[in-house]
Amino acid sequence: MTKKRTTLIILLAMFVLSMCLFGITLAMPGFAVQENLVANGDFADKSNGWSVVGATLENGNFVSAGKSGAKSGNSLRLSKIENADVKISRQLTKSLSSGKGYTISFRYRTSLLEKAELGSVYFTNESGDKLSGTETKLLATNQVWQLVLFDYLPESAVSATLCINLNGDAAEYYFADFSVTETETIVKNADFSQNNGVVAQ
Repeated sequence: MTKKRTTLIILLAMFVLSMCLFGITLAMPGFAVQENLVANGDFADKSNGWSVVGATLENGNFVSAGKSGAKSGNSLRLSKIENADVKISRQLTKSLSSGKGYTISFRYRTSLLEKAELGSVYFTNESGDKLSGTETKLLATNQVWQLVLFDYLPESAVSATLCINLNGDAAEYYFADFSVTETETIVKNADFSQNNGVVAQ
């Protein structure tokens, strides 16, 4: 067997071994890629699949990914209709399961210069009723992007819709990077009695 052929066999064996180890790593709980239950949550397909009431909208790269923290750079812009409450919603791609925890996250900012309460985010069931323990308030702070991040543990299996009600005075709202994923972490503060789940970015 020639030296060149031996080297080729060794390289091939190392490649096969690395692929096997890579597969094992992805299968481990800590490295598993979690499915996002919010289809088009990054608005790569513009506003397709999203329901919007009380506002006109357009899609585009209004800020760079670096400034907004958005993974894709896409953001959804809502221009509020005067004297209207704004509501946007998106049905999840599959039902939430009882006994499983879920992490909800997205980013937003507004045209407001002052600190103000904007509205809230929550889940509803098929009948349109709010799911207990899912509502958290949204605040605006000096046109700075905010990260909303909280966990939810369903009491029973449910087909859910993610909803955001906006009743503040902002003329424009921007949203990016919606995701709802399963989590293996223990859900704490499920009733949001300790904080509102909003982190300034």
